Amino acid sequence: AQGKIIDALAECVELISQLYAEYSLQLPGMQLFWNQLAKAEKQHAAVLRTMHRLLDKGNIFFNIGRFSHEAITETDAMIRKEYEHAQDRVVTKKYALDVAMKIESSLLDGHFYEIVTSDAPEFQIITKRLASDTSRHLCMLQDAVSGCGPEDR
Repeated sequence: AQGKIIDALAECVELISQLYAEYSLQLPGMQLFWNQLAKAEKQHAAVLRTMHRLLDKGNIFFNIGRFSHEAITETDAMIRKEYEHAQDRVVTKKYALDVAMKIESSLLDGHFYEIVTSDAPEFQIITKRLASDTSRHLCMLQDAVSGCGPEDR
């Protein structure tokens, strides 16, 4: 069950990366910004897959059951919907930033990296990095939102 949750999280984060990459194509003035976020999310997915390898080695994760596969699936569906929306329509800077803020806030508000613990020493390093990165992404997005004028809406 733990492996299934970790895999679902990794897939969800990979999808976030794809969404941000799509935003980079749609918003050429922010291409570097969105590509940085997409690359970071791809790295996060790889880190989550590392967690699965720790599980396979016999390490135990505590409190991971507080995150249901169904809740992750719902988040995945929301991100997939936004990805399809971005592929089908022109997205504004404000819309893309609002969606990304919602996504990053939900990852942060879920406190995944604070709630889940493990007996694997490297897990603490991994979770500190992911929590820090997610918080930094939120700050980057907030900075970009504050720079949005009426012409970006």
